[in-house]
Amino acid sequence: MSIPTESYEAIFVQYSAAIQWMNGLGIKLTSGRTSDYERTLRHWKDAYKTASAEEGSKIFPDFVSSMFEINDFVSIYKAFHGVLLAAVQIRLNLAVETRN
Repeated sequence: MSIPTESYEAIFVQYSAAIQWMNGLGIKLTSGRTSDYERTLRHWKDAYKTASAEEGSKIFPDFVSSMFEINDFVSIYKAFHGVLLAAVQIRLNLAVETRN
């Protein structure tokens, strides 16, 4: 039995997409912990490969916390992104039909 995994790079790409999508909805996430999570993952998605044990132990608590929270944002994005896009498209189609 294998355990499904994703690279830190893939998670970073998904998180970045989720944050951009939420910003597009008018949810301001540019400051605070969400940007800290992005900064942490942006750096460590590659740095973990060559980091010393000391560097790893220093970042470990922040990295684990960031990954835990990032997962929630990505899950929300995956669950609602397509649904909201479809709803907006339906609304746009109704507006065009109403004008005609």
